[in-house]
Amino acid sequence: MISALGLEEAQSLFQQLPPALRLATLSPVYVAADATRDSALEPVFLCYREENFFWLHSTHRGRVLDTSWHDLQSAYGYGGPVASSDDPAFTARAWSQYREWCRSSGILAEFVRLHPMAGNERFYCGTILDDRMTVAIPLLGTDPEAAFSTRTRRGIGKAARAGVVAEWHAAEEIRNLFPDFYLRAMEALSADPFFLFPAAYFEALSKLPAVRLMVCRKGGEILSMGIFFWGAEIIEYHLGATSTRGKESYSSHLMFKAAADKGRLDGMRWLYMGGGTNGDADNSLLYFKAGFSDSRFPFRIGYQIIDPVAYDNLRKSLMASGRANLKRILFYS
Repeated sequence: MISALGLEEAQSLFQQLPPALRLATLSPVYVAADATRDSALEPVFLCYREENFFWLHSTHRGRVLDTSWHDLQSAYGYGGPVASSDDPAFTARAWSQYREWCRSSGILAEFVRLHPMAGNERFYCGTILDDRMTVAIPLLGTDPEAAFSTRTRRGIGKAARAGVVAEWHAAEEIRNLFPDFYLRAMEALSADPFFLFPAAYFEALSKLPAVRLMVCRKGGEILSMGIFFWGAEIIEYHLGATSTRGKESYSSHLMFKAAADKGRLDGMRWLYMGGGTNGDADNSLLYFKAGFSDSRFPFRIGYQIIDPVAYDNLRKSLMASGRANLKRILFYS
């Protein structure tokens, strides 16, 4: 049967997984930290065990409007279950117990963003859809710059000639230095309010293990910043921002080169950059990231509807009032 674990026990189990699955954004401690961005989110850690094998799902539980229902949703970035066994029969048994837990726990629906580098869709038995392609820089046994396009190398050269330098800062600077710079950049882009994270979120990130802050500056002026997570063998780019002058001086090009160089020295296998802001092949953010590598990994989403009748009734009710976002599985969010 499914059991709910405390954070410490869940993290201990996570650390027993093969290195390829120990990505920072799939860890229970990250899921707990991410919940600080919204007081309505409750981190839950669900586990199925058989003998020496386990299936672990770290997720957020939220309230469905003013109903008695709850939903489950990934932390910001990626999520979904991981397991110590690749046996499909084991996954099927875990999933059956998990579905029963959802039914008995008042869960209406679930939405997950499966991690492209983990391939953890093999542990998820709900509906799975391809969403977009993502980019990762190979690091092991190669010079990362060998994967860079000509235009990316030119950008790095321009940043160096402009006097831009890249520096690693202590994790506590994520709460001291990063928030104001990041929020100003988001406001300049007229970003969705979702991305205007509260101070508690950055405080929680700064306490995570193996989190690092990259700062690119020219003299005393900060041009770019990026938060990176070190997993067992994969670095993940999490959040970043660049000022107008930073864009003019190609500081973000230098930031990713410096992160790749550090990852190679640390013996990491990949620097995961993520994808574009949507699934369009000509997305400008994807175009930027694609200049660092031609290695692509598919990003997939997963979902399940636990009570289809209640789900459809709620959707019809919100549609009638014009409040349903029909582009989302969790249409009420």
